[in-house]
Amino acid sequence: SDEALRQALKRCAKRRGMSLNDEVCDFLLKRCPRDLGHLTRILQELDEVSLSLKRKITIPLIKEVFTL
Repeated sequence: SDEALRQALKRCAKRRGMSLNDEVCDFLLKRCPRDLGHLTRILQELDEVSLSLKRKITIPLIKEVFTL
Protein backbone atom coordinates (compact mmCIF):
# COMPACT_ATOMS: atom_id res chain seq x y z
CA SER A 1 0.00 0.00 0.00
CA ASP A 2 1.04 3.63 -0.33
CA GLU A 3 1.25 4.04 3.42
CA ALA A 4 3.52 1.00 3.81
CA LEU A 5 5.84 2.27 1.05
CA ARG A 6 5.83 5.76 2.56
CA GLN A 7 6.83 4.37 5.97
CA ALA A 8 9.52 2.18 4.38
CA LEU A 9 10.95 5.21 2.56
CA LYS A 10 11.01 7.21 5.78
CA ARG A 11 12.73 4.38 7.69
CA CYS A 12 15.34 3.99 4.96
CA ALA A 13 15.93 7.73 4.89
CA LYS A 14 16.22 7.86 8.67
CA ARG A 15 18.88 5.12 8.60
CA ARG A 16 20.86 7.33 6.23
CA GLY A 17 20.44 10.34 8.53
CA MET A 18 17.87 12.04 6.31
CA SER A 19 14.28 13.01 6.92
CA LEU A 20 11.57 13.00 4.29
CA ASN A 21 8.24 14.71 4.61
CA ASP A 22 5.02 13.19 3.29
CA GLU A 23 4.95 15.46 0.23
CA VAL A 24 8.40 14.28 -0.90
CA CYS A 25 7.47 10.64 -0.28
CA ASP A 26 4.22 11.01 -2.23
CA PHE A 27 6.05 12.74 -5.08
CA LEU A 28 8.53 9.86 -5.33
CA LEU A 29 5.79 7.24 -5.13
CA LYS A 30 3.81 8.88 -7.94
CA ARG A 31 6.74 9.36 -10.33
CA CYS A 32 9.14 6.47 -9.71
CA PRO A 33 8.90 2.69 -9.98
CA ARG A 34 7.28 1.47 -6.79
CA ASP A 35 9.62 -1.38 -5.90
CA LEU A 36 11.61 -0.84 -2.72
CA GLY A 37 14.97 -1.63 -4.32
CA HIS A 38 14.56 1.13 -6.89
CA LEU A 39 13.29 3.60 -4.30
CA THR A 40 16.26 2.81 -2.05
CA ARG A 41 18.69 3.55 -4.88
CA ILE A 42 16.91 6.85 -5.52
CA LEU A 43 17.25 7.76 -1.84
CA GLN A 44 20.94 6.94 -1.95
CA GLU A 45 21.45 9.22 -4.94
CA LEU A 46 19.38 12.00 -3.36
CA ASP A 47 21.41 11.69 -0.17
CA GLU A 48 24.68 12.06 -2.06
CA VAL A 49 23.42 15.04 -4.06
CA SER A 50 21.89 16.81 -1.08
CA LEU A 51 25.13 16.42 0.89
CA SER A 52 27.31 17.66 -1.95
CA LEU A 53 25.04 20.66 -2.62
CA LYS A 54 24.28 21.19 1.10
CA ARG A 55 20.58 21.30 0.29
CA LYS A 56 17.63 19.69 1.94
CA ILE A 57 15.75 17.03 -0.03
CA THR A 58 12.80 18.83 -1.56
CA ILE A 59 10.61 18.34 -4.59
CA PRO A 60 12.52 21.03 -6.56
CA LEU A 61 15.81 19.22 -5.81
CA ILE A 62 14.32 15.90 -6.92
CA LYS A 63 13.12 17.51 -10.15
CA GLU A 64 16.62 18.87 -10.80
CA VAL A 65 18.35 15.57 -10.12
CA PHE A 66 15.97 13.34 -12.04
CA THR A 67 14.61 15.89 -14.55
CA LEU A 68 11.00 15.10 -13.64
